[in-house]
Amino acid sequence: MPLLVAIFNAALQIQQLADSSRTVASAGIGSARASEDLMSEVLLLERATVLVLADPKNRDVYRVHDTQLTASREQLVHQLNSAEGRQALAQLGALQNLIATKVLAADASTATVRATLPQFDDMSKLAQHIAVQSNVEIDAEIAAIQRRTGESNGCCCGRAVCWFRWRSSPRSC
Repeated sequence: MPLLVAIFNAALQIQQLADSSRTVASAGIGSARASEDLMSEVLLLERATVLVLADPKNRDVYRVHDTQLTASREQLVHQLNSAEGRQALAQLGALQNLIATKVLAADASTATVRATLPQFDDMSKLAQHIAVQSNVEIDAEIAAIQRRTGESNGCCCGRAVCWFRWRSSPRSC
């Protein structure tokens, strides 16, 4: 009977680890895509700003990309868990809004719009920082799963077959 309980317990732990792994993999893929979208949208918004410089009628193109960048940011807000990542997203949003206010102003001069272009470097750096932070969070979740895998083996070293465990008591390694 104890053997059946141990087998059932092991099967349950394996299922829980598999579920955790699927969740982390799915979150990692979604976060990577959202980070890529964020960086792409920053570049597209910069190009749209250049188009507005060429012809103010292109403000609609700018609005489209501004909306898409906002959507990418909002998606990442739900995926990032760290304060650092959320703070970087908030900074990026504030910078995006500042630029949009200047580019979309009805009385915006060419000089005013042109003055926003250097700020896109800051936006790009923030987007890259957010992508790195997202990867750090996913790596931490993977490490937690790996630790749980080691714990489920009952051995402190995390190996499925441990020489120390096999030779002596389970807690000696």
